[in-house]
Amino acid sequence: MRQLPMVLLLLSLVVPFVFSQQVEELTQSPPVGLKAHGKVSTSEIALSAPDGARSSMDGGEGLMIGTGIGTSARDPYSPELVAGNAALAGMRAGASHAAAMPVGAMVASTAAEVAASRAESAMKAAIRAAAGWVKAAAQAGEAVGAAASTISGTAAAYAGVTVDPLNAGFYRNVFGHNTVVAYYGNPNTRYMGILGEDSVEQAAQQLEKLCGEYNAVNGPKGVVPAFEIVYGTVYANADIGYVSTAKVMQYIRYAQSHGMLVILDHQLGKYSVEQAIRKMLPFLMYPCVNLAIDPEWKTLQPGKVIGTISGKDINTAEQLMQDYMRQHGIPGKKILIVHQFNYRMITDRQLVRADFPDISLVLNADGFGPPNLKHMSWDYNVEATNIPLKGFKLFFAKPWERTGYDDPIMTPSDVMKMNPQPAYVSYQ
Repeated sequence: MRQLPMVLLLLSLVVPFVFSQQVEELTQSPPVGLKAHGKVSTSEIALSAPDGARSSMDGGEGLMIGTGIGTSARDPYSPELVAGNAALAGMRAGASHAAAMPVGAMVASTAAEVAASRAESAMKAAIRAAAGWVKAAAQAGEAVGAAASTISGTAAAYAGVTVDPLNAGFYRNVFGHNTVVAYYGNPNTRYMGILGEDSVEQAAQQLEKLCGEYNAVNGPKGVVPAFEIVYGTVYANADIGYVSTAKVMQYIRYAQSHGMLVILDHQLGKYSVEQAIRKMLPFLMYPCVNLAIDPEWKTLQPGKVIGTISGKDINTAEQLMQDYMRQHGIPGKKILIVHQFNYRMITDRQLVRADFPDISLVLNADGFGPPNLKHMSWDYNVEATNIPLKGFKLFFAKPWERTGYDDPIMTPSDVMKMNPQPAYVSYQ
């Protein structure tokens, strides 16, 4: 343990130097903004804008008991994730202050060397995470901060630097000038949506083409692509399996570097809405990340009984997200999507609030079938005038599925003619 002061001394001398060199290089690169697909420029957006199985209850995607949906004792507290959190917590840092950044580490008595190594790795990851924002940091000209997190009972401080560009597109209300079009699924299996069929890059390329089709028919608005990831998948016993942080980070990295959004979806199962939201909150430190919950699976008998949450539960989810954002200095608005295709999925829906300043709440019509049935689900959700933003979900037919898809599937033109026009459109 006597070696610890020397480790920290070396870190305090070396890391600021490395970071200052990195800052000099990164200040040549502009921040990444949201895509507008040619209809609204990136600069305009920067100034103006920052689903389980179906009603047939035939087993559906939510009952995947397959392998590859891993849990991790470090989710969502891996060094890389915590480093990103720390980076975003250092508010409005000035590049001129980078070389003088304080570096700290608090290490439990049983893990000095390991914790010091993690702190160094976290700093490097934080530098990478700051790449898109350093140019804006030079304009902000404010002091750098440090953030800390606890990992498996071992205290370790992960220091990071970044800036919140005051007019960054991710931090504004994306729905003000755009339609969001998403691919949905669990990256570990093709049976839960299109995201499980291809790599991140291939899915993004296909999604870009689809966004182009929506861009041609959605009027003056732009189109923003998104990945909706089933982060928490319900099992037959109502427990939840989580996609690993490493896998989620692949999508977050890609999205943040390509002007896309990520939506983490939780199927609830035996857990409360509060427990599900709290599990996902740390990911909100990433500018592109938003959340979703699927009431269909809030049941102890998934696949047999349609689940239920209350209007109060939804308000609690919004409050938790907003409190976390304000506690950690996360600016702008985040999206919360709530799926519904059956009246039983949300009780006391009239009590749902959509007036949380930091949250854009979307009620997503989430049933498969022919257009007339989908319109019935849509019309029922439209009746919830207290939730103005509406979403609409479509289901691709797949060779391995005998049911659970739209036949025929509606075209982008069909979807954009709906009244009101959907703010959010997802494809499974």
